[in-house]
Amino acid sequence: GHDRCVSLHEVCERPAFPDASATGPELPDVNLVRRARCKGHSSTITSVDWSGDSCSLRTTCRGYEILHFSSPSGRQAVGDFRDAEWREWTSPLGFQVVGIFGADATANKSGAKSAMRVEGTDVNSVSRAGARNLLAVGDDFGRVRLLNYPCVVPGAPANEQLEAHAHKVACVRFAPDAGGNKWLVSAGGEDRAVVQWRLVNENGDPVGDVGDEDGRETGHETEETLGAASAVVGGGHEQSPGYERSPGYERSPEYERSPEHERSPTKEENGGDGDAMGMSTGGSLDDP
Repeated sequence: GHDRCVSLHEVCERPAFPDASATGPELPDVNLVRRARCKGHSSTITSVDWSGDSCSLRTTCRGYEILHFSSPSGRQAVGDFRDAEWREWTSPLGFQVVGIFGADATANKSGAKSAMRVEGTDVNSVSRAGARNLLAVGDDFGRVRLLNYPCVVPGAPANEQLEAHAHKVACVRFAPDAGGNKWLVSAGGEDRAVVQWRLVNENGDPVGDVGDEDGRETGHETEETLGAASAVVGGGHEQSPGYERSPGYERSPEYERSPEHERSPTKEENGGDGDAMGMSTGGSLDDP
């Protein structure tokens, strides 16, 4: 946090409340007991990731430092972590994500290359979809970029560049579902918007669980379920009248809007390679 420390707590469960059975389901009394504090950063903590065996954690800060700590002691660990496996990747620093910085080579909807350069302070949040080798990045320009993981070339082009926020994107996270990260949630800054995205294939169809033969859902999914994956602005409030799309955001002429289900234009429709996965909100940006 802002105190430049990471606290390690143990989750302790005590017996249920004495009168819980009379009022409803018995709920355990959960208590957090602090066991250690991880110190050593010179600035505000920006990310915390656990290793696959939960024996160590990796932290980063605004001072561009990467530190490792042992669990549960909280002591700073010194060693070679280059080949360590991490349960999630939310760190904006590291060789595997060096491509999120640099001159942005992503083409906009009109096919023109962006002259924008992404610096260290522009990236606010990173999330890896480990089951699909994808990386989502939220930045100060109101964009959610979807890149391949790992991306080790500076200024790596994004498979998709999603622009639904009127302000900076404060946080992005893939859903850790059993099917393999089919959903992505992005939270805005001052626009107070939360957008839920659905991963789709090159044809605009929702992807299925990892390992499905046809790559689609194994069960029936109604249009109402897909339509629920839309933007929720300000806790249900309507979008501000001052919301404007970016100048480079234009729909492709070949893209036809469905009255019941919206999706992002595919790479083939935008003149791209057609092989990259895209994201769809399941709703239109014109919707409140």
